[in-house]
Amino acid sequence: MRLFKAGASSVALRTALAYFVGAGLWVMFTDRVLESMARDMRSLAVLDMFSDLAFVAVTGVFLYLLIRAEAGEAGESARRLEASEDRLRRTVETVSQGIVLVGRDRRAQFANAPAMRILGLSAEELASRTYDEWGLLDADGHPLSNEECAPEVVFSTGAPVLGLRRSIVRRDGTSVALELDAAPLPGGAGRPVGATVSITDISEHVEAEHRLRRLARARAFAAGAMQVFARAGTPAALLEGLCHAAGERGGFELAVVWILEEESGLLRSTYSCGAAADRLGSASVPAASDADEWPLAEVVRTGRRYVSNDARADVRLSAWRDAMQGPVGGSWAAFPLASETGPFGVLTLASGSKGFFGADVVDLFDSLAQDAAFVIARMHAEERRMRAEEELHAHKEHLEELVAERTEQLGEQRRASSELLANMSHGLRRPLNSVIGFTGVLLEGLAGDLTAEQRFQLGMVNRSGRVLLSLANDLLDIARIEGGRTQLDVAEADGTSLLEAAAELVRADAELKGTRLRVSGRPGVHMVTDASKVQQVLLHLLEEAVEGTRDGAVEASVTASGEDVVFRVIETGGPGREDVGRLFDEFRRTGRAPDDVPAASGLALAVSERLALSLGGSLTIEPVNGGGAVFTLRVPAVYDGSGAV
Repeated sequence: MRLFKAGASSVALRTALAYFVGAGLWVMFTDRVLESMARDMRSLAVLDMFSDLAFVAVTGVFLYLLIRAEAGEAGESARRLEASEDRLRRTVETVSQGIVLVGRDRRAQFANAPAMRILGLSAEELASRTYDEWGLLDADGHPLSNEECAPEVVFSTGAPVLGLRRSIVRRDGTSVALELDAAPLPGGAGRPVGATVSITDISEHVEAEHRLRRLARARAFAAGAMQVFARAGTPAALLEGLCHAAGERGGFELAVVWILEEESGLLRSTYSCGAAADRLGSASVPAASDADEWPLAEVVRTGRRYVSNDARADVRLSAWRDAMQGPVGGSWAAFPLASETGPFGVLTLASGSKGFFGADVVDLFDSLAQDAAFVIARMHAEERRMRAEEELHAHKEHLEELVAERTEQLGEQRRASSELLANMSHGLRRPLNSVIGFTGVLLEGLAGDLTAEQRFQLGMVNRSGRVLLSLANDLLDIARIEGGRTQLDVAEADGTSLLEAAAELVRADAELKGTRLRVSGRPGVHMVTDASKVQQVLLHLLEEAVEGTRDGAVEASVTASGEDVVFRVIETGGPGREDVGRLFDEFRRTGRAPDDVPAASGLALAVSERLALSLGGSLTIEPVNGGGAVFTLRVPAVYDGSGAV
């Protein structure tokens, strides 16, 4: 369709100008020539007539030639204009943008195929409708008035209009986002005779912008939530902070944390944030309500999220709209908060725009809800751990008090026992010494001759007295050691001499039993220690070995081993030792067979071990296969004061 037709106004104007100039020149020239040629008035009149006829003829020829030339030029211009319009039409048809040429009558004079496809209107509909009847909508979805249409702005201002954002809803219900550019088509007197409107479908671009804005809000919410996870010290602070992060950082119209009350079975809106939070108040809903009526119950029961991208039209959110006293948000979603033991709440988010909860942001929010539940579970575990530690600490303090109390009681009992043993020992030693002394006098015959029976009986009394005296001495040693009254007399000594001296004290008893006693050791085993304590231990070990040997021998030796002096007493030929680990217990006999009746009190080895420890050494017993045992006394060659009892 031709928007403008070529006119003849320019041809007429040029013809008139040419005629005016040519006529003027002709008149001026012919008048002078005729005056010079005429001899009289009659000839002048004849010449003037011929001049007029010639002027008419020349003028006709000139006008014919001029009009013919102008007509040819006008035709050529018209052909060029038509060709230009054809090229423009072909070019417009090939572009992807919609192009519409609008006349002053506000109707489309031309529209290319993309324009008709984008607007969803045919060429006849565009030609029959004014541009305010195309169905364009503004950014808020309201119909445009005539003054808001791009061509009208161009006609009223004469200036182009660029980048107008509009939308249109097609007959099939699809909504298309548009960007319009309009430019005037200049005409005479500076008034545009039409407008060129460029229409671009920017739906994908707008959707990408919305997606970027959604992601930006989602990431802002996620960043705020991560800060809350790092700083919150209690579950309550975490859930409240999560709500504020959604409302303040994520820009949600309403964010609510619903907590499940186990006793009542209600979901209560414990924390909320957003522009619509005041409308919610303190709401509660049954967690076991019908899932078709209230999606929160479904979220709690199934542990799966619920998403509605058109909350105003979702029939399942009618209870939500009733609770909010009207619609809230174009999109709504609920995410479960669950621990290992089950769900304990729900996080709901309401956005002001439809379609906000795409798959990209929903997965992110689902992960945030799971992270929040995990952090809360860790907080509960930490709280239980701290409570257990407090209980354990209190129990430990109580046990320490009990131990201190029992230790003090035990110390008092041991001190009382030590005092008793010391008093008993002192009380027994005097009469025992008297018994041993008087029986010794009688056995030596100083009071007269004795019969064999008398000598035997007195010998038994003397030996029993010696055993009792040894027991009293052992008791006194135990009392001194436990009472901390043991004192060491450290001096130089010879280990071999100490062993030989102790052996001489038991040699008579060994010979009486028929037990061989052998002592070996190089002289000059130098020691700096309490010689009396070492000799006392050696005496106890030799007595124990002699007593435990029936048909065999007792071997005693001393050697220097590094910084220690090692004494060994070996009994052979005796019965097997039992329960060697308890031989050093007080009043514990040496663990022989039940039919072996020892003369020892059971204190000798206990006293010996404590004396060895007080000297900074050790005492051990090892059983020997086939019967007997090896007693090993290890004492530092030089006492360094590190002994312990």
